Amino acid sequence: CRFWLYGIPAVGTLTANTTNEQASAIISNFNKVYVGYDKDKAGENASLKLFYKLSPFVDVRRLAMLPGKDPDKMTPEEIVFAIDHSYRLA
Repeated sequence: CRFWLYGIPAVGTLTANTTNEQASAIISNFNKVYVGYDKDKAGENASLKLFYKLSPFVDVRRLAMLPGKDPDKMTPEEIVFAIDHSYRLA
């Protein structure tokens, strides 16, 4: 994950369908989560699903992703922008 290259802790679920085991691991290890799925319909739907699964336990925010930009191809400046402009989904 490119975020690690820039010193930003990150995990990938490797799919839009986060398992209960993955959710438990996230909840056990983080108090704030930034969701960075692609900025398309599938990514937005996956972000909402993950928000509802995690938000009772941790602060969940959606990264302000650039349309058509793969999270793994983001520059350090784009990552900082995405974090600084993140927002709650509900």
